[in-house]
Amino acid sequence: MNDLSSRVHPSLSLTEELIRLIRAKPVTDADLEAAALFTLDAVANSLAGRNSAPGRILLSWAEAGTGRNAVADTGRTAFLLGALCHILETDDLHRESVVHPGCVVVPAAWALASRHESGGRALLTAVLHG
Repeated sequence: MNDLSSRVHPSLSLTEELIRLIRAKPVTDADLEAAALFTLDAVANSLAGRNSAPGRILLSWAEAGTGRNAVADTGRTAFLLGALCHILETDDLHRESVVHPGCVVVPAAWALASRHESGGRALLTAVLHG
């Protein structure tokens, strides 16, 4: 039995086990600083994406679904932010897992943090866990 299998909980699904392992890892100040930079990059790309032709289409879609002064639901907000971010974001590849997480993780974490009025540390921890 290898080291990992001795720590695996057989009653958990693979996804549940992954979540358990991620949440068990301590989050350091250096981790939070890195997450802040990644988050800033994704938010900046979302803002810049608003000024593109696809961005204007997405903003029209979002406005049509909620009205100019209404608050969009969390899922719609996360989708909009993610789509806007993905218009310009090209450099957030995580080489070890070969994924492009910024356009998915940051918008979802941001939308949920906003809905629940979470603070910055909670947002950045959610980004790291994502």
